Parts: sequence; structure tokens; C-alpha cells
Amino acid sequence: MPSTPFDQHKANILAGFYDSNLITPTYKLLATSCNRSETNEIYSATIEKLHEFNEILVSSNLNGLYIFGDHFTTADIAIIPFADRIDLVCKMLGLKFDNIPGLERYYIWKDACFKIPAYSSTVASYEELTVGYRKYIK
Repeated sequence: MPSTPFDQHKANILAGFYDSNLITPTYKLLATSCNRSETNEIYSATIEKLHEFNEILVSSNLNGLYIFGDHFTTADIAIIPFADRIDLVCKMLGLKFDNIPGLERYYIWKDACFKIPAYSSTVASYEELTVGYRKYIK
């Protein structure tokens, strides 16, 4: 849990931003995979929202690996599974998701979270996850 009430409030806002702007588009990407122009439109909008999220990460903390510094908190725990899903869906659909300019802080955060054994040991393999996510492909 973030250490101060203010940081706890910021964590709630950040999770709400991610929930409102990045979870639904992930599933929309799968649902529109047969219409490449619609998929590309949703993908572009998703990348724009990731740029906004990257800026939020930068403004929240310039130095630490995680959202609120050097400690993995509930804010990271709430968001990282969905960051993993965006990565998964982009790979499934052949969309670029690595090394996109302007997402450097996002990638640092994501990689740091994936290195936490308590998280990474609970994540299903790419193959296992794609089995479940294929049902959303239209």
C-alpha cells in the first residue's frame, strides 16, 4: 500500500485511468481482428493512452522502478496484469508493442514488475493465455 493517504488516493486515480482507458481497448482489439482498419484505429488510440500513462508514471516518480518509487505497491499489483494483457494481445495480432518511442518509463516499470517473483511466478505462459483469449477473437 502506498505510504501516505495522498499516494493512496493517487493510486486509486491511476488504477481508474488504466481501467477506463486501457483494459477495454485490449478486448476490442481482439474483437475487431477481422477488420484491420478498425484494429489499427483501436491500436493507435491504445498507444496514445499508453503515452498518457507513461507521462503519469514520469510525473509520479522519476527515479524509482515502480509507480511510487522503489517499492512494489498495490498500485503496481492492480495494474500490471493488464499491462501484461496488452502485450499478449498485441503479440497475438502481430502488432508492435516493444520499443515504441515515448514509452520508456512504462517499459522500465513493466519490466521491473515482471521481475518480481511474487508476480512472475503466478503468470500463465503465453501459450496458456492465448488459449483463453482466442475466444474473444472475432
